[in-house]
Amino acid sequence: MKRWSWSSVSLAGLLVLLIGASPRNFRGQSSVPANPPVAAPTAQLTPGVQDLLLRSFNMPFAQRTSLEQVAIVLAEKLGIPVVLDRAALIRLELEPADTVQLELNGARLKTSLQLLLDQVAMTYQVVPEDNLLILTDDRSAADPFRLILNELSTLHLEIHDLRTEVQLLREATAGVGEDPGMKTPATPEELLPGDAQPSENPEAGEANPEESPARKRRKSA
Repeated sequence: MKRWSWSSVSLAGLLVLLIGASPRNFRGQSSVPANPPVAAPTAQLTPGVQDLLLRSFNMPFAQRTSLEQVAIVLAEKLGIPVVLDRAALIRLELEPADTVQLELNGARLKTSLQLLLDQVAMTYQVVPEDNLLILTDDRSAADPFRLILNELSTLHLEIHDLRTEVQLLREATAGVGEDPGMKTPATPEELLPGDAQPSENPEAGEANPEESPARKRRKSA
């Protein structure tokens, strides 16, 4: 009877040891926790202004909107700072209250934005280091190709105006030659005074000078 009692006690002790054993399996390896810690998600990066310019953007200005309000709306929708260049407005003789209008869906931001700003002869400038978009003019944007195109366009207009003025001047002076008093001399004879003009009758010849006495005696003989 005692033998079975000691066996029962030994078995119970073994169970207690197994339950209270360290969290290692029988192969000596650490047990894997049931719920491993989840890594914290990384913050989503805000796209840069250069990436935004290449993305599709719905330009929402169906009604005429001031330039100042355009900058505010673009900043809210794009999530980046958008600045209106006041110095450029002065150079272009514009006001922040001057308006533009464009509703365009599906086009890239760079395309629709330029179409919007072309209405007031403006453009935009990108500052990648500050993730900044500036609504400005060609001078501040410093786009050499655009500056060259503008200079060529201005030169073409000036040449066209000059040709028009020359044509008007020619038409105004076309009838001057019909007035004898305003006729421009064309030959050396026309430059001589009226008394010195050669005789129109070639047979008349020059006036006879006074005859010598010897010649008179020959005629009388």
